[in-house]
Parts: sequence; structure tokens; C-alpha cells
Amino acid sequence: MGLRKGNLRTHFKRRSQFEPLASTLMDGPLLHNVPNHSELESLVMETTAGDVKLCILKLDGSCFEVTVPRNARVRDLKQAVMKYVNLSQQNKTDDGHISWKHVWGSFCLCYEDAKLIEDSAHLQSLGIKNNEQLRFEHHVSSREVRYHSPAQKRRFYHGLWKI
Repeated sequence: MGLRKGNLRTHFKRRSQFEPLASTLMDGPLLHNVPNHSELESLVMETTAGDVKLCILKLDGSCFEVTVPRNARVRDLKQAVMKYVNLSQQNKTDDGHISWKHVWGSFCLCYEDAKLIEDSAHLQSLGIKNNEQLRFEHHVSSREVRYHSPAQKRRFYHGLWKI
């Protein structure tokens, strides 16, 4: 047929030419298991009925959406954020690696005035419901015991000898 650009609807002169071809394709052996629009919509509603969709506001003001189970914990939300960002980074040509240890050590997710720091906390217990907006904020972790690896100690003390 030689189609290069555009869709099939623009190739055919009239809609009446397109609809028989589309129905023939949908009834054919290759696409017989593909659901129609209403079936697809109901399948999506079934699979997402137990899920919570959240909008995450980044520091630059842009948003993205993640979906987590209704009984998810903060840990699950962080994993969903990491998965979304990693997938979006793969689609770009930038080969920059994201250090999630650094991200979660310097930033945290917040809901209203609460910082979501405790990984084992349930989102429902924090009052987070479907279609809520969370945001990233700067966060300085206050660990009671700071652990420094031997390599970090060696670099620190080696730097003191140069003074």
C-alpha cells in the first residue's frame, strides 16, 4: 500500500472506506484477542481499583504520577518513584546515573506538613488517599549514630596531614 506518514484515516478518502478494513482486521486471526475500547477500559478499572494514584511534585515545579497499592508503605512509594525516574531516564539519551542513596539522604517526600521519612509507615495511616499530591523537599537526615567507612576515615585523616 505504501503508507509513509500519518495514520490510516488520512490515507482513505472517506471514513466509510476505513471502517470495513478496521473491522476486518479486528475480526481477523491476529487481533481476535485484542479487547475493544469498552473492554479495555473495564480491564484498566479492575486492575487499578486497589491502587492509589499519586502526583509527585518535583523541585522544578513539574509533576509526574505513580501508582502504588492501597496498602503500600513509604518504602513502596519510594520504589515506585525510583522505577518511574529510572524508566524515564532510559528513554532519554542522557547516560547520567542517579544515586538514590544520595537522593533519599538529601531529599524526602512530603505530604501536607509531614515528611515521609519512616519507610515502614503505611500511606493510609498518614492520611494519603487517591489522587493526592506529594512533593520533594530538602531534608537533612539526623542519624543518631553516624557511621563512616574505613575508606572515608582514611581520606579524612589523610587530608588533615596535608594541613
